[in-house]
Amino acid sequence: MTKRTVSRVAILGCGRGGPAEACHFTKEGFEVRLFELPGMARNIQPFQEKGGIEISGAITGFYTPKLMTTDIAQALRGAEVIMLTSAAMGHQAHFESMAPHLEDGQIIVVNTSYFACLRFRDLIASTGKRVYLAESNLLPYMVERMSPTSVRLDGIKDEWWVAALPSTDTPHVVEQVGQVFPPIKAAPSVLYTSIRNENPVVHPAVVLSNLALVDHTKGDFEFYGYGMSPSVGMVADGVDADRLAVARKFGLTLPTYAQYQSAAYAKYGSRGNNVYEVFHTSQAHLPAKYAIPSVAEFNLFNEDVPYGLVPLASLGHQIGVPTPTIDAMIHLACLVTGIDYRQAGTTMEKLNLADKTIEQILNLVATGA
Repeated sequence: MTKRTVSRVAILGCGRGGPAEACHFTKEGFEVRLFELPGMARNIQPFQEKGGIEISGAITGFYTPKLMTTDIAQALRGAEVIMLTSAAMGHQAHFESMAPHLEDGQIIVVNTSYFACLRFRDLIASTGKRVYLAESNLLPYMVERMSPTSVRLDGIKDEWWVAALPSTDTPHVVEQVGQVFPPIKAAPSVLYTSIRNENPVVHPAVVLSNLALVDHTKGDFEFYGYGMSPSVGMVADGVDADRLAVARKFGLTLPTYAQYQSAAYAKYGSRGNNVYEVFHTSQAHLPAKYAIPSVAEFNLFNEDVPYGLVPLASLGHQIGVPTPTIDAMIHLACLVTGIDYRQAGTTMEKLNLADKTIEQILNLVATGA
């Protein structure tokens, strides 16, 4: 058995993924520090007051992390691995918070990519610290925050793809972080993990194909069950086809959404040849409901459109790959929310990639230069 060289894990973000990770890693014997931004202290205070976190589902019990805090210096001190679990909208604030307190040798893993390594590589470089910057394609769990003091863990992924920037750092990251989460797999590059982020394939398609249902119920329906009809699944399959076309232009071979879902959630019964089928066979997904006060206020929507679909469309247009279904999703999203997601979202210009060729982008993610 390989001796652990990782013992302390800082988990940043206390929405749904962070508390689930805190329980899981505490259960596995790691010293866990759970952090939330001071401006979002309401997310962590109930856990602090109760003295821990209740979890049900794939893991059950009551777990008390070593530290639950809004002090980023305390959370990061001596931590070998830093897991950033917040939604993409919170990435900037978390990176700015952690930057002054980073230590040489620490590994940062952004748990759901959204082009995070490319977005924050300059900020990390400005710290002068030798840290490892990495991202995963998705959060390693299917999890919901059930109450101020509890989460329900519906599923733990059987595979979790991670890459570092530069990709030459990936083997070290995978070896170290694999001690914390063994299903980790090495991805070719952060371009792979960001394009492989499967969330934008599904969430906008379900919302935009069920607008009347969303307006009338405010999300009180099984999102992946009732909301995912065969026709809605075909819309998601169209988004997936655009995503895979962009990947192929870079020589990247990605699984279809159906192939990914069947592998990641096989133990929960997920199987099928298209998006509709893999959701309607997945016991981890069928019960899920999301509060949707309005489309414009739905966190998953406001994450997946500007940070997921917009950069895919921007990248596709730059390299000459049409993304018609993604473009349609963005157009409808702007129409029904009144938000200009193309202006607000992540574009190649914002990533300082607008003047780069395919070969130059591939070299950047491989070497960091």
